[in-house]
Amino acid sequence: MKVLIFKKINLFLCLSVGLLIFISSCTKKTELLPSDEDFLGELLTASSSFNWNTSKTIDVRIGVDDSYDGKYFYKLEIFDREPHLSGAVLLGAGVAKKGQDLITKVTIPTNLAQLFVQKTTPTGEVSYSILEVKDLNGIGASKIASASKLASLNTSGLKKMASTSLVVPSVPNDALEITGSADITTVPASKVYLIKSGEWFSGNIPALDQSGVNGVVVYVQGKWHHTKPIEIGENSKIVVLPGGELNVSALNMNDGTASFESHGDVLLNSLKINANNSFVNIGTLKIVGAVSMVGAAEFINYQKEVKVKVGSLTMRDKDCVVTNDGEIEILTGTFNNGTLNANCYTTVGNMSENNATINIRQDAMLDVTNLMALGGVFNLDLGAVLDVTRVANFQNEANKPVVINSFSPDVFKKAYVRIKYVRVPSSDVNHLTYAGNLIVVTDEHPFRSENKFTIEANSAVEIFWDRYNHPPYVARTNCNNGGIGTIPTTPPVDQTPTAIKLGAYSYFFEDNWPNIGDFDMNDIVLDVEVVRFQNQENKVVKVVLKNKIRSVGASKRLAAAIQLDNVLASNVKSVVYSNTNVVGVTLPLKSTGVEDGQTNAVVTVVDDAHKAFGLTNTSYVSTQNTNVLPFETDITIEFNTPLASFTQDDLNPFIVSISQISTSTNPNFISTRPEVHLVGRKGTDKINRNMIINGQTANGLLSSIDPFKTKENLPFAISVPTSIKYSRETRKITVSYPNFINWVNSGGTSYLDWYTNYVE
Repeated sequence: MKVLIFKKINLFLCLSVGLLIFISSCTKKTELLPSDEDFLGELLTASSSFNWNTSKTIDVRIGVDDSYDGKYFYKLEIFDREPHLSGAVLLGAGVAKKGQDLITKVTIPTNLAQLFVQKTTPTGEVSYSILEVKDLNGIGASKIASASKLASLNTSGLKKMASTSLVVPSVPNDALEITGSADITTVPASKVYLIKSGEWFSGNIPALDQSGVNGVVVYVQGKWHHTKPIEIGENSKIVVLPGGELNVSALNMNDGTASFESHGDVLLNSLKINANNSFVNIGTLKIVGAVSMVGAAEFINYQKEVKVKVGSLTMRDKDCVVTNDGEIEILTGTFNNGTLNANCYTTVGNMSENNATINIRQDAMLDVTNLMALGGVFNLDLGAVLDVTRVANFQNEANKPVVINSFSPDVFKKAYVRIKYVRVPSSDVNHLTYAGNLIVVTDEHPFRSENKFTIEANSAVEIFWDRYNHPPYVARTNCNNGGIGTIPTTPPVDQTPTAIKLGAYSYFFEDNWPNIGDFDMNDIVLDVEVVRFQNQENKVVKVVLKNKIRSVGASKRLAAAIQLDNVLASNVKSVVYSNTNVVGVTLPLKSTGVEDGQTNAVVTVVDDAHKAFGLTNTSYVSTQNTNVLPFETDITIEFNTPLASFTQDDLNPFIVSISQISTSTNPNFISTRPEVHLVGRKGTDKINRNMIINGQTANGLLSSIDPFKTKENLPFAISVPTSIKYSRETRKITVSYPNFINWVNSGGTSYLDWYTNYVE
């Protein structure tokens, strides 16, 4: 347990001798003061095992399904959120092709849940995939588009109609021929009627739905026109034969096992299909008004040559089934709890579904203008397309999100979802889930980085953003209205990243090591951005460190430098400093540009931070006047032997109190200076190890397990994986960032993004 105690500065005394003296002479109180004095304090509890890191480094292996048999490189770029989203941070990049995966390390914020991998194909198509960080189990765990990513698939729900259903039935010899306009009240023994070819009938046949009578069949070879509804009852049936014509105001298939089958020409104002009734169309069909389905009702269309048109269709129960094996257009479709089998080209203008199952068969397309989906599942077979030309709204229903699932184990023949605008409600629950092997093409889509949708484990989903007018090519089939897009004509070429600009990290230092300071963490505030250059083997040949010193809230002269923990000094070919005037004195440099006398490479940011800002005295820089521009400098480091990887985790920034640098040649303590590093990092070869030994004694001020923590396990330096504001002078970081206390006191399990909540 640690009580942080800071003595108040006597402002009256400072002000009484003038502002200038205050700036140059009133210094921070850096000692830990007795608890019985007048002080400002707060309570922090940090265990010896507390992890002060706000980032972590993970191994990533990413492969591509190569359409060019290893002839060309694909470019892969790893981001912390959707690549097109403002503020997206590049975490890593490289190339991949058949036989060469991208194997790299990325340093990420500890609270980052997903990686967003942008892929650029050899023909320039750009998409992104999402990898869950929790599923990355080291090298060999990640593929963005591979059959190995797909879960076992069950295509039994994708109903394909049997061709035997297309057989034209024969008319029984004992059928009763009917004609004229009068209703037919006589029921023949065979219960079979025939409107013969060339004949016209405009009456009704009550026996089709007459109490005590069932099993009546009417064959229509000629024309049956009727201005009133026709009712079909139990086990009764109407069969329209080729050349036959049925034109009635309404067709009501009542409860029972009534059925209808047409091989001819049918025009209806409305159609009602009740439980256990089936309506089958093989001919031409137009329903001007509504189709209503309840119970285990079934509507089947086989017509492939002429588009079937329906005004509106509503199914109300889970056992309702609509199957289109040909081409159908439904102006308004309401699918509640039932099943739509889009086995061929199916068009629905305004479509709403509630817990329905929508199956899109191989190479078929479901073409929708506007979609409202509540729960439910969309199952897409190989090469299937769900195309929503305007807006699709997806919403959880009864704790079930809408699931768009691809039954496509062939990675080179994915299923396609093309939606102009995707909408989901607030992110309190999951409303939309993608699963399987999908390509999603969209102009506007919710952000996964805001938890607005999910991707099921073992899926390979690629999202093409803002590519609606230039979608991936889907070849024309008999059931997809000409396919999507055109065959790419751009010649394939290698896609390689140029300068890989990783996001900036902020480093905050207290300068009074081994004594605790005032914990405003602004004695030096340094931002470092890594720019990485790689070869086609994804090896790092050069890095540029773009540095900004944003604050010097110290009254002592400080140097700032960076040790490259995983780079030997002997492996540095050259170091080029953009401003040679601020390096080379306090930390002497070798001819290659690294600090002399070091095992690992050490490069200098500034020899004297105050002088870098043009100050001859040691006034505070920017902690009292935030209008001061940062001091910027670049360090370009080229390697003799390319590195396997390089991330922010390879940076070990530190500061040195210049006045405390020793020139002692004591052989027992060859280190000559105090250094302030991040918790868990190692000092350079020149750190004053005597200060460490003394500080880690029973009466010392340092942690016995880490020299860059106090005995109470508090840090002297902190880093965050973004550039953030720093505290003004004497304003502790726990005040500027109140969630810092919550983060520490939770043991690091909560408020991992404490640095996003700054309080003025």
